[in-house]
Amino acid sequence: MDDIKTAANLCLYIGDEEWNTSVPITQLIKLSEDWDREVTSRIYKWSEVRSITKDHLLKVMKESSMSNHHCNLNKLVESDIPFKFDSLKKWSGEYEVGSNKQ
Repeated sequence: MDDIKTAANLCLYIGDEEWNTSVPITQLIKLSEDWDREVTSRIYKWSEVRSITKDHLLKVMKESSMSNHHCNLNKLVESDIPFKFDSLKKWSGEYEVGSNKQ
């Protein structure tokens, strides 16, 4: 879980900027941990995430295997939770992953 938080902090810290490959990853991690700004606006809308994810899944999975994923993506869009890791973690705990059961 710590690795996921570290990756999320890095993504928030770097934002839409180019990844600076001349800076060691350990230094980027330190900078992202020291960064105290909070992202208050959404970077994406959940409908955009759904579209991007569906496009990716179509490339790597059979369409017949994607029904549960489509269902969960649709629920995510409908729920309109805040675009924050903790909100997504809480939301995902409300459902059985890979099913349409609540």
